[in-house]
Amino acid sequence: MKLTMKNSVLAMTLLTCMNVFAAPVYFNSEEGMNRLLHADHRSDFPRLANYYEAQENKVFCGVATITIVLNALKVKALDQATEIPYDTTLVGSDEKGYFPSKNNWQPYFHRYTQRTVLTHSPKSRLEIMGKPTAEFDFVDYGLQLAQFTDMVKSNGVHIRTVELAKLDNPAAVKADMIRALDKKDNYLVANYSRKSVEQKGGGHLSPVAAYDSQSDSFLVLDVNSAKYPWAWIDADKFIQAMHTKDVSAYRGYAVISN
Repeated sequence: MKLTMKNSVLAMTLLTCMNVFAAPVYFNSEEGMNRLLHADHRSDFPRLANYYEAQENKVFCGVATITIVLNALKVKALDQATEIPYDTTLVGSDEKGYFPSKNNWQPYFHRYTQRTVLTHSPKSRLEIMGKPTAEFDFVDYGLQLAQFTDMVKSNGVHIRTVELAKLDNPAAVKADMIRALDKKDNYLVANYSRKSVEQKGGGHLSPVAAYDSQSDSFLVLDVNSAKYPWAWIDADKFIQAMHTKDVSAYRGYAVISN
């Protein structure tokens, strides 16, 4: 009887530890900071963090993610990325009148914003906000993975998208994600179900900035900072969260490069 009780207690302890391990570890905690310090795949973190910005509204997770990644890819030192268009909506015409006009000086930066990334997008801003489309007979807020891919392409960069309709080899998926993190000028983005990683909400898109092999977790720079801080998410649980259905297709991940 004592042996049975002891085994039951041990089983419960192991189960509790597994559940704690699987829950997100938020970056603003001591453990969250420590993971970044000893993470062995973190080369993308400094640049993504430097250009991080929160989504402007509740359906703009994909738009904010594209903005962050494009700036990480294309903004150069000393504002040399002149191919990036100005966002002239950032300064009103009445305000601009107070700035110097000599040498065609402009108060803007050559930097993508959550407006300019939509300039050539196949899915318009209004459609992202809920305007009906010819494709669906219901309101399709935000961006599905294929729509996210099309928007990235419309901004003139390369994207390799992996839809996780099947999950025969999670280890191979994890290895591919880690390779993307390690390759220079490649940025990893995940499209996953919040519910599957023990968060409230539906589908979500955010950049992935690091992987820590010691805890076997990925660092997600959640673009909805009003809802959740950046989070380390257990790798297996994260991959399962991408292997979920979203409207007409499965979620997954993408690797964006020049």
